[in-house]
Amino acid sequence: MNSIIIATDFSQAAQHAADYAAQLAAHLGTSLHLFHAFSIPFTYTENPLPLISLDELTNISETEIASEKARLNTAFPQLPISHSVHPGEIMDCLAEAVENNDPLLVVVGSSGAGGNNLLWGSVAVQALRQLPVAVLAVPMHTTWKPVQKICLSADYKNVNHHFPFATIRKWVDTMQAALDVVHISQSGVNATPDGYFQSELSSVAPQYHTISNTKLGDGVAEFLKEHNPDWLLIIPQKHGFFESLFRRSRTEILTKVSHVPVLALH
Repeated sequence: MNSIIIATDFSQAAQHAADYAAQLAAHLGTSLHLFHAFSIPFTYTENPLPLISLDELTNISETEIASEKARLNTAFPQLPISHSVHPGEIMDCLAEAVENNDPLLVVVGSSGAGGNNLLWGSVAVQALRQLPVAVLAVPMHTTWKPVQKICLSADYKNVNHHFPFATIRKWVDTMQAALDVVHISQSGVNATPDGYFQSELSSVAPQYHTISNTKLGDGVAEFLKEHNPDWLLIIPQKHGFFESLFRRSRTEILTKVSHVPVLALH
């Protein structure tokens, strides 16, 4: 099985996500790859100059990632762990790593309201939106436990032959989890998926739910509070729950889904 990439900036949020990723990797019997990217800071003058050399930044990053690898090796001595450091913008570097290594999953940390590292609204959100691979955002204060229930937020009107049914089935089967499919009805009408949707997921026997709420985010939050799934599964689309959240404030976004890991499939 391909490895899990954990993107780290060595912050508390990233370390927490790395611990979660290590537990998940051990559970799945795969390896973990620590990934760090850094940009060279420049002075804002007429002739920009680097504030620190590439060699110095590389040495600092190598020292920090070796320390983080040692920490994880101590906590998870049986887990195969590799690492790499990359100069450049993190999303560009992550995209290249995904293309070259075909990972099972990329894991990022979300530090929650008031944090300033791998925030929702920056790296975590960009990864969820853009990377052409499964991405798991792990909030602070979420502890690892075997995934027994996955909630899929689905808008039945935006389903076509590009919808990743096979990947959904794969993750439900891989985690040996139950699947809840929730549709947020903004009109109050109780919607049901069509026969194609139901047939594509019939092998994982999902339970279907409709929540009436004029706001997609509030409806999903209501379902999460009532049913307490281990993961929220989203399909980032131009129109849908995920994008509706990001038309609102970051603080409001965080309060909606800050207590559950979010798995994005494309």
